[in-house]
Amino acid sequence: MSNKKDLILLHGALGSKSQFVQLSDLLVNDYIIHAFDLPAHGELAYQSDVLSMYSFVNYVRNYILKNNLQKPLVFGFSMGGFVALALQSQTNIFSKIMTLNTKLKWDYETAIKEQKMFDPDIILEKVPHYADMLISIHGSENWKNLLTKHKELMLTIAESTPLSDDALSKIDIPVLLTRGDKDSMVAPEETPAFAGKLKNAVYYEFQNTSHPIEKMDIGLLYNKIKEFLT
Repeated sequence: MSNKKDLILLHGALGSKSQFVQLSDLLVNDYIIHAFDLPAHGELAYQSDVLSMYSFVNYVRNYILKNNLQKPLVFGFSMGGFVALALQSQTNIFSKIMTLNTKLKWDYETAIKEQKMFDPDIILEKVPHYADMLISIHGSENWKNLLTKHKELMLTIAESTPLSDDALSKIDIPVLLTRGDKDSMVAPEETPAFAGKLKNAVYYEFQNTSHPIEKMDIGLLYNKIKEFLT
């Protein structure tokens, strides 16, 4: 019988489980890895009409219950970290949470600013290679609708965040909030401030690290995961 602990990997907005291929290859000797697409992403891209924070949280909860996982560990990149924290505030279902480059502070101005990065016409014009990647992950019939739904989600979270101070007060398991020092999406003061709102959280900053996990030094990330998620 394996003594390995269950580790769930939650991808970011517009991402998929494929973001974790390299990382999973390193972690598989240490954990039982659970990497899957969230609703409206990747293999589930056809579900874009039901995209919401509720659908993400509910999907992860159901996965844990269906697979009879007992207090799994979880690593969430970007939006995946938000999903993990939101679920924990409602259920106390994890044993430890680690996040990377997760934007936790949302207001109307932030949502409007970030929405510009989710405009399919701008993406096609300015970064066509990124459009090609989104099409390859989510399909030519789904990727534009996925972008539109995420723009709506940003405003919904800005209007009523699932991670209110009251929700955060219900999280008392060990949490490690990490951020890359060159992440242009998450403000430098944002993540440490949220770590201070949690009962049992610490903040760590990766050096020479921007937002995309694809540009992350996977060796550094692997070492930090192994160090904290024990």
